[in-house]
Amino acid sequence: MPIYICFLRGINVGAHKRMKMEELRLGLEGLGFSAIKSYIQSGNLVFRSALRLSPDHLSRRIEEMIERKFGFSADV
Repeated sequence: MPIYICFLRGINVGAHKRMKMEELRLGLEGLGFSAIKSYIQSGNLVFRSALRLSPDHLSRRIEEMIERKFGFSADV
């Protein structure tokens, strides 16, 4: 099962685009990813997926989940 690394830009910096890492991890679980680990409050993640997705497709899926779950956009 491949391991993916995900970097989110501009998360939890200042008063804007705040999110709890626990909620972000739950969102990724909802997309079918597993073994999700986050690094402090940075939005940086490491996870596994049984699905073999291109980096572009994977990024879009995570960006769409963030917009639905948190109500703002974030570059992945």
